[in-house]
Amino acid sequence: MVTNTRDTDPPCWIIFAKNCRDCPSVTAIVHPFASSDSQHKCYWGKAEIMIPVYKSISRAAQQHHDASVVVNFLSMRSVHKSMDDIFQFTQFKVVAIIAEGVPERQARDIKFRAAKLGVTIIGPATVGGVVPGCFRI
Repeated sequence: MVTNTRDTDPPCWIIFAKNCRDCPSVTAIVHPFASSDSQHKCYWGKAEIMIPVYKSISRAAQQHHDASVVVNFLSMRSVHKSMDDIFQFTQFKVVAIIAEGVPERQARDIKFRAAKLGVTIIGPATVGGVVPGCFRI
């Protein structure tokens, strides 16, 4: 289950490292508006777990070398610039973009750059891709 890091601000990126039914697959949350790096408490089944929250994608990538999937929750106004940040790291092989309304020119640019880097892009506009108990895209 993935939840917001604060009641009013959704996370910007959620980073996955593995696909596992017996263990949490969320490796980190990137939330640039957080006051500092911290931990987010949530539940995995009946157990409480702590997921690290970072202020920058670079810090998250440095700390979690096994992470390979990013879910980008930024708005249509910010998603193009945020992909510049994500494309700096070769470890990310799949990026799901939730934003709707991304201008076609920007979406094509993102897909073109991703293809050159060997990154799979899901979206833009993958609304409903994350649901409690599963990640269904």
